[in-house]
Amino acid sequence: MESYLNTKPSYPGQFTSFVRWAVRRRYAQAAIKAPALRWTGPAGPHDQDERWAVARRLLYDETLATADRVAGLLVLLYAQTASSIHRLTTDRVTQDNNHVLLSLGDRPIRLPAPLDGLMVELVASRTTDTLIRHESDWLFPGRSAGQPIHESRLRRRLTTIGVKSGQGRRTALFALAQEVPAGLLSKMLGVHISVAVAWQRASGGDWMGYAAEVAARSAIRIGSQTKDAPNAYLQ
Repeated sequence: MESYLNTKPSYPGQFTSFVRWAVRRRYAQAAIKAPALRWTGPAGPHDQDERWAVARRLLYDETLATADRVAGLLVLLYAQTASSIHRLTTDRVTQDNNHVLLSLGDRPIRLPAPLDGLMVELVASRTTDTLIRHESDWLFPGRSAGQPIHESRLRRRLTTIGVKSGQGRRTALFALAQEVPAGLLSKMLGVHISVAVAWQRASGGDWMGYAAEVAARSAIRIGSQTKDAPNAYLQ
């Protein structure tokens, strides 16, 4: 088993989970131990620097496709996965008092400029990759009429524009967990509360005195001065 792990398998987490399951079901000897795998957050400041450099380019580079820009920004700013992004529907996007809102969880997020404009443009100009235009409720339509973009295809498109979806999402979640209480993080980003708590602990955030102050607030956003102040905060 150690020899296998030393080959750096593509899915080490699934492998260790399988080993533990096999031991519990007595399909494997109890002496077999699968090493615990954990992520310790960004490897260093360069991960956050890279995240924001790519995010700035997606916000302002008009040569890139709007759908790719929005998908990439959902990863880098709001810690979304390709599996959650590709199934987003247009009813998740609403407007209220000239603000564009996106519902990823139970509480809507108010999108800052220029991401709000990109989202409105995406909703208005959705097309599929098929020869026959087919309207659907998918925010990111795919090649098959009436179907969303395939998760693997979305990942490839993100890679093409420089978004490392796995690392970008983890780095974003680590940063957000430092600034946002676990309860709000769960409700706004659509992550399970246990996951939000785990990330808050990993990031070293302490929200005991802050929870009451933010309990009534309902929107999380990236500051309107994202280009100069790349910090996520509640409003």
